[in-house]
Amino acid sequence: TLCNACGRLYGQGKFCPLCDKVYRDSDYETPMLCCEGCEKWVHAHCEGMSEEEYQAYEVQRISLELVSG
Repeated sequence: TLCNACGRLYGQGKFCPLCDKVYRDSDYETPMLCCEGCEKWVHAHCEGMSEEEYQAYEVQRISLELVSG
């Protein structure tokens, strides 16, 4: 059972499809990835990514944005 606030977030599709936990757009502390297939956000740890792997991914992603932007 979800509280009202979490129920609204879940209804808006703001949940990790791997663990069903909701997230807020303002949560910048939780490492998350956008799936290229379904375009849903998933927790990096649910995807099996370590903190070190996530940090390397972020550095590469930001570098690519700077080059192409």
